Amino acid sequence: MDVADIVSVSVNKINVKTGQVERIRKYGSRSNAIEVISDVDLTGRTILVTGTTSGIGTETARALALRGAHVIMANRNIVMSEQLKNKILIEKVGICAINKSY
Repeated sequence: MDVADIVSVSVNKINVKTGQVERIRKYGSRSNAIEVISDVDLTGRTILVTGTTSGIGTETARALALRGAHVIMANRNIVMSEQLKNKILIEKVGICAINKSY
């Protein structure tokens, strides 16, 4: 799956009983960034994310990095940026160690 494929967020299904086309949502209000990009390989991609010291920026940077992207975090607070970078690197190393143990 490529990055362009993320745009497809719903699937059409024909109801056998009624013969009508039903739209089934692929993602909902409780979906997180990791779920949305789980099939995307971002290895070799460089992505700039602003506002990564809180909220959706933090989760976006984390998800992209865990899927293999080189993430550039543009923030005003360098200390918080370093803390987030270290947290993501620790999580990424932990996931790699778990995957190699199988």
